[in-house]
Amino acid sequence: INGAGFLVSYVTKTMVAQSDPATRTGEGVDWYELIRHFLTHPEQAQPDVDSAWWRDALEWDRDEGHRPVEHHSLVGIDSGEVARRRRETMRGDLEVEYNDLVAEGERRYREVIARDWIVGSTVWSGFVGTTAGLIGARDGSADRVVVGGLVGLLAGLAAGFALSGTATAIDDRTGSVVGLVLGIGTAAGVGYTLGELIQEA
Repeated sequence: INGAGFLVSYVTKTMVAQSDPATRTGEGVDWYELIRHFLTHPEQAQPDVDSAWWRDALEWDRDEGHRPVEHHSLVGIDSGEVARRRRETMRGDLEVEYNDLVAEGERRYREVIARDWIVGSTVWSGFVGTTAGLIGARDGSADRVVVGGLVGLLAGLAAGFALSGTATAIDDRTGSVVGLVLGIGTAAGVGYTLGELIQEA
């Protein structure tokens, strides 16, 4: 909070000063340089390794009467550079790059969520399949009950993985929920049926 407050205060003071021709820096301020100065790693932004100006900024109580020294000199740009930047010649490329990064970030996020969902669905289906298998084989001997539970586990894991994975691949929102429900339902039915068959075998 202190660091952000320091930066916002400095940028605001700079903007106010640039609105007055008497205190303006050249034809304009190189805002790219200014923001880069404050947003890069402090060890790279500070003017020398002994100043560590950023420590005072982080400990600042935001009292303007005790404001830390910025250790930053405004860099001016000439009218030609001002005109070039106003044309925003790089805007199209930067927007494409930004949108591509957003799309890639979303893709990776959805990929992680989908993978975790499939794993969770598979585990739950395995649990339900185990329970159903135990119930299906409950009247058999102890070893058949155990086998019923194990077979139910395997059937549940297979059903959960196959159905949840397929449905999530089709649609990682509604499809993933449908896949979970189908996986658990199938695990319960198949697990119970296999448990009964093992009990009667």
